[in-house]
Amino acid sequence: MAIADISTRIPPSTPALDLAGTNAAELEFKQTTQDQIAFHGFSRVILTSLPLAAVDALTAVTALTLAAGSIALFGWQLPIQLGGLAAALVLSTLIANYFFGLYPGVGLNPSAELRSLTFSTSVIYAVFLANCLIQSNRDLQGLQPVLLISWGFTLIAAPLFRWGTREVCGRFSWWGEPILIFGHGVQSHDLYHYFRGHPGRGLKPWGILSAESVREWECDDDIYIGQPQEATLLARQYGISWAIIAAADMRKEQIARYGALCAPAIPNQLVVTDFGDLPSMWNRTHDCGGAAGIQVTERLLLPVPRFLKRGMDLGLALGVAILFAPLLTVLAILVKFSSPGPIFFGQTRIGRNGQTFKAWKFRSMIPNADAALKEYLAANPAAREEFAATQKLRHDPRITRVGEFLRKTSLDELPQLWNVINGDMSLVGPRPIVNDEIARYADVYRLYCRVRPGITGLWQVSGRSLTTYEERVRLDSRYVRNWSPWLDLYILVRTVKTVLFREGAF
Repeated sequence: MAIADISTRIPPSTPALDLAGTNAAELEFKQTTQDQIAFHGFSRVILTSLPLAAVDALTAVTALTLAAGSIALFGWQLPIQLGGLAAALVLSTLIANYFFGLYPGVGLNPSAELRSLTFSTSVIYAVFLANCLIQSNRDLQGLQPVLLISWGFTLIAAPLFRWGTREVCGRFSWWGEPILIFGHGVQSHDLYHYFRGHPGRGLKPWGILSAESVREWECDDDIYIGQPQEATLLARQYGISWAIIAAADMRKEQIARYGALCAPAIPNQLVVTDFGDLPSMWNRTHDCGGAAGIQVTERLLLPVPRFLKRGMDLGLALGVAILFAPLLTVLAILVKFSSPGPIFFGQTRIGRNGQTFKAWKFRSMIPNADAALKEYLAANPAAREEFAATQKLRHDPRITRVGEFLRKTSLDELPQLWNVINGDMSLVGPRPIVNDEIARYADVYRLYCRVRPGITGLWQVSGRSLTTYEERVRLDSRYVRNWSPWLDLYILVRTVKTVLFREGAF
């Protein structure tokens, strides 16, 4: 059913159910209503969990099968039949993933899901490998290579398969859990459209409920606007088990009132506030004398995560440089003979702690590119406005034919692997900027200087050249505030997809 159709079926004001009724008939009706809500909510959980559980089970069996096949290629015989091991592995996977919060897993940030999957998978295989080590049965000890290969494959394949499943299932109305948004400010409108645009997160908005007057920007044709008292009826009829209280524009009394209206009917509530520059990921809550305290950890100050990031940078950069050495040679030859000039182009950029360095790329422009740009902008007012807004041109006259290909495929940035190895850059980080951009970063510049700029980052996987300059600054700020190795891994995976499909590149 379309969201817009709800308004023809829901009365404008329905009293909220209150278990403090005065007679047995009313109590029986209210209890029946709560049973209906619980049943609908449980059905939604099952429907949302089943595809993810199925793909997890398929990944486990596939990983074990591929591991066994790779062992057989070297002439090693499997010590036991894999049927029983596969069944045990699937059962263990489903149980462990459940306890790590991966079923139904609605609302999970992709990088948080990656972390939970990695921990769950590692615990499972660590237990199986430990069992092989302590058993005196030599057949079990011979399974260790199979388990190790299967473990590695699962760590890579499981998140990719789950993300793909979320994207596919998110298109169907039966998958995911519907949510109601309580609030009257801009935040409630933004939250509605955010979750509407990210159905793979599993939280699907039904509408906005507000006791305040409705503003013009809230009256989109496809948004149902209702009264908070309708929450119970909506939850009963449509199985709504999640609510978001958009508390940025609310007083404490309003938040408490909306929470009380949700309590009889909606078991899961998210209170979303605006904490300014505080991180939005990896935080924990603590009871502080009856008040909710948010623990914010500055991961950039922790030695272990920073050591892991640098180790990941060095390992992956060296591996990619060796693997792509033939391609680097071919690209260098193409650049050299496609137009006059050097093979590489180095531009001074600002790095960690405000120090400058040379960021290297394959040259993609004609000689005297700066002079050509000034002449072009002077003759084209529209291009001048475009460049002033984004520092980029959709049709840049400076770019060579080979350079255009290199830019669209992002292959022009491969020489920056040297910058990563040298410690000037990271594989993942903010987009490296020049001196003229410091003023445009304003207060975000202090955050930028806390990390090494990256070859890829949130900007590169969030639209690239299709984003505005202000959005780029906001994405860089968000990355620094929420940095973790798990966020880096997620961005690296997304970068592969972005490059392959040329998303936002010109």
